[in-house]
Amino acid sequence: MRRPQELINGSVSGRPYWSYTLYRGPKKEMVQVHYCGTKASSEAAAQKFLNEKVLGFDMEWPIHPTSDRLQQMIGLIQVASESQIALFHLGVHTGTTVDDILAPSLRYLIESKNIVKAGNNIWVADCPRLINFFGLKPRGIVDLTVLHRVVKYGATDPRKARGRCIAMAKIVEEHLFLPLNKDPNERTSNWSRGLNQKQMNYAATDAYAGVILYHTLDWKRRSMKPIQPMPEFKELELPIKLI
Repeated sequence: MRRPQELINGSVSGRPYWSYTLYRGPKKEMVQVHYCGTKASSEAAAQKFLNEKVLGFDMEWPIHPTSDRLQQMIGLIQVASESQIALFHLGVHTGTTVDDILAPSLRYLIESKNIVKAGNNIWVADCPRLINFFGLKPRGIVDLTVLHRVVKYGATDPRKARGRCIAMAKIVEEHLFLPLNKDPNERTSNWSRGLNQKQMNYAATDAYAGVILYHTLDWKRRSMKPIQPMPEFKELELPIKLI
């Protein structure tokens, strides 16, 4: 497994927030962002992630949908590896059925048990939309709150290792040393319409935080004495095991 990404000194963007722009890929390259406004471009981008073992995962949708169209139920799906991020903008894809809108390789990424999808509270907040509206079977889901609690409390206070969701911004700041930008103007955007650069940066950063936190927390977990077990995938609905 690769080590966590190296944080670039200072803030590239000039803002005191954590962002994917502060990082470089395994070969020191800039992190690429693929914006996908059609099913065809989504398929091409999703294929770039098929050999990844771990992905950051997140989703966005309109707070106030204006119809029951699928594009209003899920506006955006974001995935991230160490070197690239894809923004699958389902909200502007054409069609009326799941097969019209969802790229086959994106379906594979979501349903593969061999590719970890790391995100915060996504089994409760995001995956039900994939299940209920798109008929998917998400697998390989890792909840970052659970992994954070195991790392922080597993060896010292097991009761706290089994607790409620913690805000992603707090976990990022604790482990990656800068806060996430949770500007409500971006957070509550209509994600089924065209996106501006701020919205794309917001969405890309959330997904990238997932993969970086996973690697950081897993490194800390493996450094524990005793080493605590990795939490089971959320879809298995198994209890947290501690040593």
